[in-house]
Amino acid sequence: RADLPFLPEGIALSLNPMAVTVVRASGLPADYTGTSLKAPYVELAEQCAPVFVKWRALGQECVTDGRPHAESVEWGSRRIFLAGEQPLPELCRRLREEGITVEVHDRDPKSASETNPRGQTRVAADGEEGGGEGGEG
Repeated sequence: RADLPFLPEGIALSLNPMAVTVVRASGLPADYTGTSLKAPYVELAEQCAPVFVKWRALGQECVTDGRPHAESVEWGSRRIFLAGEQPLPELCRRLREEGITVEVHDRDPKSASETNPRGQTRVAADGEEGGGEGGEG
């Protein structure tokens, strides 16, 4: 039934779930080299991997999926931690001292497989090398 809690109250309290949500990154700069005559974010899309966030909390590292370059990028990505594994004073100390580290990656160069010029050998999804011009290998 939808009106019943997912877990009994005692178990839920002992697990002490803590949610962290990456909502958005705003005010991202539009230029990559600073000399582009292209429309905003076009050079970034050509030269850089999609925008993603890497963050760390309580000894765990999490990474969002990539999103297209823009001034404001949204994820709505949520991660649930079961903080009840630690005594409350230890949890508070760790959050206070370690904090939550957030890195916005909007300038990471594309990998070689993403920037292959025409005619260069590429690796297909099945792991087989393919020829240039998009031919089968």
